[in-house]
Amino acid sequence: MGNLVLVLVFSFGFLFSCQKHKKPLPNIVMIGIDALRPDHLGIYGYPRPTSPNIDRLAEKGVVFENAYSTAPFTLPSVISVYTSLYPSAHGISFDYFPSWERVEYLKENNLFQFLAQAGYQEVIFSNGWANALKHMLFNLKTDLEFKGMSGDARQLSDLAINWLDKNRSRKPFFMFLYYLEPHTPYQPPERYLEIFSFKQKRKRANLSFCLRVNRNRDLLEEDTLQELVNLYDAEIRYADEEIGRVINKLEEERLLDNTVIVIWADHGEAFQEHGYVCHSVKLYREFIQIPLIIYLPDNPSPGRRIKEYVSHIDIMPTLLELAGVDLPEKIQGKSLLPLIQGRVKREFKARKVFAELSYDLVYFPYSAFKPGFQKKRKKTAGPECKYVQSIISPPWHYIWYKETGREELFNLETDPEERENLVEKYPELAGRLREILKEHHRQNAQLAGVDVFGPPNKEADKEILKNLDREVINQLKSLGYLR
Repeated sequence: MGNLVLVLVFSFGFLFSCQKHKKPLPNIVMIGIDALRPDHLGIYGYPRPTSPNIDRLAEKGVVFENAYSTAPFTLPSVISVYTSLYPSAHGISFDYFPSWERVEYLKENNLFQFLAQAGYQEVIFSNGWANALKHMLFNLKTDLEFKGMSGDARQLSDLAINWLDKNRSRKPFFMFLYYLEPHTPYQPPERYLEIFSFKQKRKRANLSFCLRVNRNRDLLEEDTLQELVNLYDAEIRYADEEIGRVINKLEEERLLDNTVIVIWADHGEAFQEHGYVCHSVKLYREFIQIPLIIYLPDNPSPGRRIKEYVSHIDIMPTLLELAGVDLPEKIQGKSLLPLIQGRVKREFKARKVFAELSYDLVYFPYSAFKPGFQKKRKKTAGPECKYVQSIISPPWHYIWYKETGREELFNLETDPEERENLVEKYPELAGRLREILKEHHRQNAQLAGVDVFGPPNKEADKEILKNLDREVINQLKSLGYLR
């Protein structure tokens, strides 16, 4: 009997010790940066000093060299990040919304809900389009703290730093930050512009400028285009400095030892590589390739660079696995932990990533947010941009313009700038990739309960968007999205 007591005491003591010393769940900080293309960051080889703080973090983390957005504009791509679904599967974009039942499903099955159920304290500080998601995607009955704003990068970082000072509990936290810079309007503080140009006349470029250039097919003079790039780079430097303040605060509070940081973008940005500026217009690389940097505490391979092709939809399953959450069945992404840990699975070697553009306007104003607003369609890139799909099956990038039937096929290894269309040279390959796109769309439409390449769901538009608050409306106006 005495021996049995000793065994039981030892067993309970061992279990208690395991519980006591079990590694706590990591804090997670997601930093989204609007319209940031990777090749304008130092860590991706850019020679200009746009990103010293992001670069320093990346040197301790993991850099994905071939990460892609699911769409060339914010709303569908950000929801892909939250849900691990392609746009045609979650069913949300500008000219279409899914059924109300589908939206209710998404509200209960997204990154924020899963982490809340795992015990995370959650806070969102958001600028730009992500504010609109408050009424569409988030279940506001949870303890999720949401602060949408219409300020600049400094104000956003101030909110994050103040929260870290005052509001943290003993629970692990998930902080989502969304910076609008370097999205148009490009209007960086003067001191950042001076880093890249002392004599520049143009101090600002807004969305109307992009619309006019794209609509008229203006080929910008070299000096004008360089001024645009200078403004863009200065905006990146401004965002980088403010992100650096948040990272420094995490370090000061001794939180970096147990905090995962993800830096990502919703889409890229064009500077007339294919005749267009800004974004939303096409599915070429400059529109959909994004930076993806993941910092993990105790990273055994700091500075690891991963060449496999990955997507927005992979971010959620990666974070859920890090948080010890079982991966949901109805997701389309894959956890990136095997790649981060150096275990390259066959599934990543044969990986295909998709992108979609499916609305019949390519620059705004877009007006369907309150009763009385009317949609204003500007077909600045022609009818072929109404419904577009692309697939990357390395090294091939195939783009299919469903409305006109036009096809493009590029070899990303030999032609990374996508100058030579190889469809006529490889018609059978193009045909196989087109059939994969069709099946991808068919399955996603069935999942979403709406055909995103079909007529707009105007009633669902109104039902979901009528609750947008005045602050969001005003901010979308300031960005040029509304009149």
